[in-house]
Amino acid sequence: MNNKTIVLPENSFWKVFKRFGKDEMISMVFNVLGSIIIFKVLKQHYVDTDPFFLFLVSIAGPIIEKLGFYPAHFYEAYKKYKRQTVDKYRVFLKKAIKDGSVSLLEDILIHDPVYILLMYAGLKTYSATPVWMLSFLSFVIAVVVVSFLEVYFFEIWYKLFSRKLIKKGYKKESYYETRFIVNNTYNVLTTIEEMKSEFNLVDKIEDLSYVDNYFDNKLIEFNGRAPLLRYRKSWKAREVDPRSMLEIIYTKSGELKLTDLNQYRFFINKREKFTIDKTDENKKHHSTFKIKNYIENIVVFKRSIYRNKKGLFLTIDYVKDDYHVIELKVYEDKYLLMNAMKHLMDKCNLTMTTHGKNSL
Repeated sequence: MNNKTIVLPENSFWKVFKRFGKDEMISMVFNVLGSIIIFKVLKQHYVDTDPFFLFLVSIAGPIIEKLGFYPAHFYEAYKKYKRQTVDKYRVFLKKAIKDGSVSLLEDILIHDPVYILLMYAGLKTYSATPVWMLSFLSFVIAVVVVSFLEVYFFEIWYKLFSRKLIKKGYKKESYYETRFIVNNTYNVLTTIEEMKSEFNLVDKIEDLSYVDNYFDNKLIEFNGRAPLLRYRKSWKAREVDPRSMLEIIYTKSGELKLTDLNQYRFFINKREKFTIDKTDENKKHHSTFKIKNYIENIVVFKRSIYRNKKGLFLTIDYVKDDYHVIELKVYEDKYLLMNAMKHLMDKCNLTMTTHGKNSL
């Protein structure tokens, strides 16, 4: 975890705005410099009034600027490559080319047409406005339009992807959860008894054993929703044959904002889990996730589960000998979740985290 127990995704719109805006600014520099160079070179062979000369100078900038969508991504790829010793540079270079090409495509299909329309409307409607001001405003507004459209596009894509999984037999479950790490030297059962009394949690409803295999995969991240692909086996205390499931989990971390002052901060995960029983009949449904041949991480743990009638779940996961993981979950009532979090933090010495057990 690199000592970062809380990791939140960047705002999706701001993330796109910074990436695309930066690429556009660099391409503008390429445009200006390229136009100057082409002008000086061609001027040695053409007169200023030659239509062909004017045409070449006019199209030089828009063509050369397309190279400006890649330098920032190449630089970021190089920095990531230097920070590790496993993958070769071409792995990062491939992603850099892909990210730069996305910005280039958005520039051609969206930014340029929007910029042209805004400039035309501005020049026609506000003819007294300086051209540089119209150009700057049109440029920024076009970047904002691209950012909104990209975020909206990924939201639609995620909904279509969810429907596709459900049609293939996956069951969807959505809920909010928070996770705490507790040192096993602390008598957590005393705190659990207090939680049971405060929130009317029923006695332990079941003890389960789990084996989770987390796979490296090619699933897409949708606007801060981080994907996980795991193969889970679970069984109750007296069962012999475990239940085997394939689970696709999308998690987006965030913070519950309070209007009043409070000594605590409340970080939660919104999880959307798609589950299907692992059988030979449905093997074809999950063969397209490009799972690599190796298992990325294996987590073995036992779980005790408590719940109340209002939909609050409390689970204790015995993962390792030196610590436990306590999870609080609700389906909809985030206020109930926040109250349970506050009560738990008041009574128990623990560490809140947004990481999953595969990272812990």
